[in-house]
Amino acid sequence: VDGTSLNAAAWAPARDVQVTNQIAAAPLQLPPHAILVADETPMAPAQLSERGVANLAALADVAVKQMVPYDFGFYKLDFAVDVALVLVSRGKSLLPGADLLPLPVGEGPSDVAAAVRSVAEALQLAPGGADAVRAYLTLAGELDTAIGEEVTRRAQDDFVAARQADPSVGVNTLHTWCTLVRLIAQSELATEPTEAHWTRMRAIEEERMRRVRTRMAEKRG
Repeated sequence: VDGTSLNAAAWAPARDVQVTNQIAAAPLQLPPHAILVADETPMAPAQLSERGVANLAALADVAVKQMVPYDFGFYKLDFAVDVALVLVSRGKSLLPGADLLPLPVGEGPSDVAAAVRSVAEALQLAPGGADAVRAYLTLAGELDTAIGEEVTRRAQDDFVAARQADPSVGVNTLHTWCTLVRLIAQSELATEPTEAHWTRMRAIEEERMRRVRTRMAEKRG
């Protein structure tokens, strides 16, 4: 994601009024459960054209609203998507609503290559190989998980305590907690999160926030 790519071509589907008079395929026209990785590391100061602004807005719609705008020429219509968006950036993302996760990665390409090799080796060693991993991800992703009364009470108590300790903690924090605890339960193929899942989620979030605070302190220093 940079000024050149944003200004180059439409990222959201639009009707080709000059040639085919049909909706032309676009990068944000993705299948359900797709994972979209947006690399913001090449971003530098640039002047965005009208198309560039529209593309950035369309990407923000995917990130925040899980919607993609289709341009039919005389009007636009939003269509729902189910896309996980991962933003890779050297600093604050251009898109709103992103949860920050500072990663202690190296600067050279060798670090990336080593990470890719480790994932490939793990897939080869897994029982059933990549097919088993795909089946597990599909099953976990489609599992209907709901938060029960026990975890709801724990969430309310933790949220009140967090608000008392830090008034900046808001509803978005609670929403993030509930989303994460459901995902952790799904990863274990559980239909209802337990207190153990909640405790694990809070530990993960504490570590993430510790990294965020450390990164912010390094930038100020």
